[in-house]
Amino acid sequence: MKVIKFSIIIISIISCTFSTETYKEGKLVYENYCSGCHGIQMDGLKDLYPPLKDVNWYEQNRNQMPCWLKNGITLKNLRLGKQEMPAHTELSSIQICNVLNYLNSINWKLKSPFTLEEINLNLKNCSNQK
Repeated sequence: MKVIKFSIIIISIISCTFSTETYKEGKLVYENYCSGCHGIQMDGLKDLYPPLKDVNWYEQNRNQMPCWLKNGITLKNLRLGKQEMPAHTELSSIQICNVLNYLNSINWKLKSPFTLEEINLNLKNCSNQK
């Protein structure tokens, strides 16, 4: 009986120290790199920065999203907004995968989550357009 009580206490302590929040790392990347322009609610900022909620557009451009995050987007390649998106060359493939899965979980609900293999392949195939 003492072993069971001790086990319950240990499990309770351990479970309180770990976050169960899904896509926690992606949320942190979003807050640190994206929310300044796109907003905490991903609504964008008037005509400057686009919202990140157009499910169909993001689904159609799924393979380009890692490239946009890594290399940025120039004015000539913008679909919406009037401000270039800066390159975030410091982001790792894992961070890019995490932030895209976070955005997918919040807004897009695409059929399949992003995988690290998919991100690496897409980054390898980037046309280095900015």
